Parts: sequence; structure tokens; C-alpha cells
Amino acid sequence: MSSQPIRLAIIGMGGFAGEHHRVALALEKQGECRVTCACDPQPDAFQEAMDRWEFASRGVRVHADYVQMLDAHRHELD
Repeated sequence: MSSQPIRLAIIGMGGFAGEHHRVALALEKQGECRVTCACDPQPDAFQEAMDRWEFASRGVRVHADYVQMLDAHRHELD
């Protein structure tokens, strides 16, 4: 395990990206990573999934555009 969790962003919430969110949540619980932000062009369509992935309690910020997300959080990502 690293001394500091890797800070990452995930682009997408549907399809295969859902598996990335599931795995990132498990790794975050082990202290290996921290999902800082995520995006999807239609984030409102994934509210149930965001609840399941515990976005609110984890402080994951959601964006509709990946360029804006990366620009806004570039200093918070590894």
C-alpha cells in the first residue's frame, strides 16, 4: 500500500465505466485511491448509481464535461 492514496478521476458512469467506479470504491475503502471527481454528459441519469457508489459521502464531485472537470481539478489529481 502506498503512503498516500492515488487521487483519480473517472470519465463516464454508464457501461464499462460502472465497473471502474465499483473497483475504485473497493480500492478507496482499502486506502489505495481516492476518487476526486467523475463526469458523464448526462449525470442526472446516474443518480441511483452515484448513490450506490457513495459519491456524496466520499465527496466525489460530478461534472457533465470531462474537459471542465480536468481543468477544475487538475491540481487534485495524480
